[in-house]
Amino acid sequence: MNEQEKTRKMLMYQSQALKTGMVYIVFLVTGWGYGFFNEIGKQILYWITLIFGWICCFTFFGLIIGVPILIAHFIWWIYILFNLSKWISGYNYRVALRLDLDEKTISELGLSRNE
Repeated sequence: MNEQEKTRKMLMYQSQALKTGMVYIVFLVTGWGYGFFNEIGKQILYWITLIFGWICCFTFFGLIIGVPILIAHFIWWIYILFNLSKWISGYNYRVALRLDLDEKTISELGLSRNE
């Protein structure tokens, strides 16, 4: 691969790869974690549990239903928070493979096959 081709592929990689800091900021502000990885069904379920938990907290059954749902949602939030970097690395690895970057370049980028 010549230098111009490598530069073109690296520019394409940089435009398509997820930036870790940006993903964390968006997740912490909006809860958009699964959406980055095209898992829209999980993302909708994540938001539904949050909304349903808060709605239940303001009803008669709030302590019985709403609080446990919000506790489960908080545990789910922690799980996502600790796994985002692994998911980002796996996503960026797949982007690099799709762009046909060689293994040396992929290892220089610090990418792994994490899912």
